Amino acid sequence: MKIYIIVDHTGYNKTLLDVAEKWREAGHEIKIDMYYDIEKAMWCDIIFGEYIQGGVVHAVNDKNLDKPIVMRGIDIDLYFGHYMGLDWDRCKAVLFINNYMREYIVDKYKAAKGVEPKCLIETVELGVDVNRFNYKERQPGKTIGWLNAIGPAKGIELLCQIIYKMVKYNKEYKFEIVGQCGTLWLEKYIEEFLARNGLSDNVNIKSSVADVDKWMDGIDYIMTTSMKECMSLPIAEGMAKGIKPVIHNWWGADQLYPGDLVFQTAEQACDIIMSPQYDSNFYRKYILDHYTSDKQFNKLNKIMGL
Repeated sequence: MKIYIIVDHTGYNKTLLDVAEKWREAGHEIKIDMYYDIEKAMWCDIIFGEYIQGGVVHAVNDKNLDKPIVMRGIDIDLYFGHYMGLDWDRCKAVLFINNYMREYIVDKYKAAKGVEPKCLIETVELGVDVNRFNYKERQPGKTIGWLNAIGPAKGIELLCQIIYKMVKYNKEYKFEIVGQCGTLWLEKYIEEFLARNGLSDNVNIKSSVADVDKWMDGIDYIMTTSMKECMSLPIAEGMAKGIKPVIHNWWGADQLYPGDLVFQTAEQACDIIMSPQYDSNFYRKYILDHYTSDKQFNKLNKIMGL
């Protein structure tokens, strides 16, 4: 089958690239574009839009296009309302990455439109290729990893407070932070906060790493302080390696991950890190049971009729 994938965000290389490669391996022809290309739309048998924005919006709104369309929304689509201006019934299916996003958006859409969508509406969670992440049984340690874009929505101020508290508890704690900061004032805030509180030697900040799996070999905990996520792949990838996660309670986090690994305050985050409870086998099994790339691939294939 010929599949035209429309993406409006470079993050697709984390959320969909593995699936696209599997489709190629299965013998399907794939073309990917960040914009709506009429020639590709005419060429394909089916269109898949990762994110309900940008190019796939143009495809849905093209009344001359008679091709099945499947699109999947993420948290950005929820918070910015990208889905509201579209006729969902122009689609074969509208997908979401988690249940709480799906339920919220569907309710809002039905209330605004006054109709029940006739298209298929499903949850298809993201998946981790566990074979790409080296697993081993681990023990409590002193190195906390944080991997994300460095921005206000990712809870940077909360991260700073956790760093402060953990180092005050024990100066052996180290933080490995990976992420790009595109805001100068925030970059200076972090730099000054660490320097003024004597924390600079306990924090190593890199804009990126060449191999996430190898980078994670050097950490004992994988943390997110984000205020919004649809899943947080670094958390799932770390758990697949047997690393204990420390997860901020963004809306819906406790529906995606075990509640005892989810924190609301900086103090609770410190408690999770310092707790002697550490079960690598449980963390990996949780991902195997819930978030594998095979589960995602099989669900998408069934929905798309591949």
